[in-house]
Amino acid sequence: MHISGRSQGKFVIGGMLAALVISMLIGINHTDQAEAASIQTRVLNFNVCDQVGSTNPGVDPRCANNSSSVRASAIVTSINSQSSTIVTLQEVCRVTYERIIAGLGPAWTGSFLWTAAISSARCEGSMEWGLAILSNWGPPTDVNQTLLPNSPNSEPRYLFCGTIVVGGPIRQCVTHFTYESFRVSQAIEVGRQMKEYAYGGGAILLGGDLNINSRSCAEAAEVRPIYIRRFGGDGTSTCQIGYGVGQEVDQRHIGGDGTYNAATFGSAKIDYIFFSFPRWLADYDGRATDSQVSDHRILRGEGTLR
Repeated sequence: MHISGRSQGKFVIGGMLAALVISMLIGINHTDQAEAASIQTRVLNFNVCDQVGSTNPGVDPRCANNSSSVRASAIVTSINSQSSTIVTLQEVCRVTYERIIAGLGPAWTGSFLWTAAISSARCEGSMEWGLAILSNWGPPTDVNQTLLPNSPNSEPRYLFCGTIVVGGPIRQCVTHFTYESFRVSQAIEVGRQMKEYAYGGGAILLGGDLNINSRSCAEAAEVRPIYIRRFGGDGTSTCQIGYGVGQEVDQRHIGGDGTYNAATFGSAKIDYIFFSFPRWLADYDGRATDSQVSDHRILRGEGTLR
C-alpha cells in the first residue's frame, strides 16, 4: 500500500504526539509513586487535661481555670502553627473536641470515644470525656476500640483506632494507660496489637499518655513491649532494649537531633508518639513544647512514611 508524503508526515506527527502523551503519563505515574513512597507525617499528641471548674486541690490551675473554648482555641493554634496533619488527644471533653474540629475547618475530621462519666460542669453540659483522633486526611474508617486489662474499680482504659489514607492506609491510634500496676498489662496488649498489624505489612501510628516515665530506667522496662531497639534514660544514654515495633519520635537514633526523651509532665517523660517499623524511615524527630492550658506538654512528631 502506497502512502503519500503528506500522509507519511501525518503519521510521523501522530506518532510523535502519541509518544509524548505516553511519556507524560509515565512521568505522572512515576511522580505519584515517588510521592506515595515518601510522605511526611506531622503528628501532635496532647493530654488536654479537660477538668475545667474542678475543685480538687490536686488539679493543676491550668486544667481547672481554662474554659473549653479557651482550651480548644489554644489547641487549634498549636496544630496550625506547625502544620500538623494528624492529632491524638487524651482527657478531652466532647465539647472541646467538637470546638477543635470546628476551629480547624472543613478539611478536618475525626472520632471521639467516651471513656468516663464525669460531672457535667467539667465538660460544660456534657458528661462525655475521653479519647479522640483527628486528621485532615479524610474521615477515619474501621473505627473501633479495644478494652485494655485494668482494675474493675478504675476508669476503663482503651486502645482507640481508626484508619486514614495517607498515600496508603494508616492505622491511627490513641491510648491512655492507668497510673497503677495494670499499665504493664496494657503495654503488653498494645504492643501485641501493634506488632500484629505491622507484621501484616500495615502502618500504625500511636499517640498516648502511658503514665510510664521512660526517663527512669526502672519504669522504662514496662514499655519494652512497644519500643523497638534501644531507648530510655535521661537522654544522654539509653538503658532498655525494646522488643516491639514502635519507633518513638523522641527516641535516640543515629543521625537524629533535638533533645531525646524530653520531659512531657513535670520532669517525667510519659507522653509518646510511635511510628511502626519498617513503614517509617529512621528520620523521625520529636519535640515537646509548653502549654498554658494543661499540666502536660504538647508532643510533636515527624517522620517519613514509606
